[in-house]
Amino acid sequence: MKRISILILTLLVYAHAAVFPQGLGPIENGCRNWVKLFGVHYQSGGSASSDSQEIVADANIDFAIKGRILYVNGNKITSPWNLQEVIMIMGRYDRVSNLANNIYTYDSKGVLIYEAPGSAKVSEINVSFIVDKYDFSARAGFAGAFSINNFRYTGSTTIDEVKKNFAAYKIEKGFGNSYRVSLGGIYVYFNYDSATGNLTYISFGPEK
Repeated sequence: MKRISILILTLLVYAHAAVFPQGLGPIENGCRNWVKLFGVHYQSGGSASSDSQEIVADANIDFAIKGRILYVNGNKITSPWNLQEVIMIMGRYDRVSNLANNIYTYDSKGVLIYEAPGSAKVSEINVSFIVDKYDFSARAGFAGAFSINNFRYTGSTTIDEVKKNFAAYKIEKGFGNSYRVSLGGIYVYFNYDSATGNLTYISFGPEK
């Protein structure tokens, strides 16, 4: 089975739920129970799509992976990544969605933090260069800095640049148009829009 990032898994659950509206009898009930198992019907906080207030992108966030270590605004995060430590450095999140994972959304930063319920550990961080449509999506694109071994990645970074930078590593093709790199302690997903070729988001987390 192909490895898959937590964000992509979350989106697949959402898509599956959307295909089956209520009123389809036993098939719908089975699907609804499956989705309920993943916690899709147990969100907290308001819907981002219902609020049209403009959010200004905040560039004051710096993620850097050096070797096998994550740094957030220059602060070293040791594995396993402690959720409260990361939140303390980044500041208060805007809302949390309680799905299969708890998703902490930073609207102006364009960042999502994933936590397995009850673990108090960060399982994945997502920086999105686009504004997506889901309730848990950030309402501004990521405008901060994200670098791996001093190379900065942006929405215009091509897959050829990624492959060149990780020529010494194994790059695995993930779900859809995503690519996974293992740094021997931290995994990184690069997801591209198949139509435009633009880098849409980067997800990364500690390897288990």
